[in-house]
Amino acid sequence: MSDVSPFKTGFVALIGKPNAGKSTLMNKLLGSKLAITSAKPQTTRNRIAGVHTDDRMQAILVDTPGIHEAWTELNKVMVKMAVSALNDVDVICWLGDMTELAKRIEKGRAVLDVIDDQIAQSMVAAGKPVIFVANKIDVVPNPLVLPVIEAVTKALPVAAAVPLSALTGDGVDGLLKEIHAHLPAGPPLYPEDEWTQVSE
Repeated sequence: MSDVSPFKTGFVALIGKPNAGKSTLMNKLLGSKLAITSAKPQTTRNRIAGVHTDDRMQAILVDTPGIHEAWTELNKVMVKMAVSALNDVDVICWLGDMTELAKRIEKGRAVLDVIDDQIAQSMVAAGKPVIFVANKIDVVPNPLVLPVIEAVTKALPVAAAVPLSALTGDGVDGLLKEIHAHLPAGPPLYPEDEWTQVSE
């Protein structure tokens, strides 16, 4: 009996507030490159920002506008776009800014604020596996990391929680492992030569 696991392919949304570090993580996952798509039509998935391909999987990364308090009509549209992206993907990576979340834990406040709660409700409604990405662990005291993760996992049914630093790359391999675990089996959708690599 073969123990070779099947190749996996799927769409992965990166969601979070504007300062959560989505772009930094995106660049780290793409090997510090931004990939732009070919002329292949994308109807529902027109927010594709890049493709991470390795020998086990192809993770098609879908970028979303940062979710924030939507005061203007333009902001409301951007937030709606971010939330609607969740319906078109296989896995959701929710980036939490640990500098902000750890401060709340230190002050004895609820770890999730109103906007975080809105994001959480949208993710639950989408019904997709959620990976909580505790970003910026390089600048947060170690003893605060676990209490934040525990508080988030109590508030939201997450499939996994991964502490990492998108800046240094520490923990990114762990995130890729979790993404792989939750993607469906399937052949790659994009041959590498259909993607143009442009430097950041």
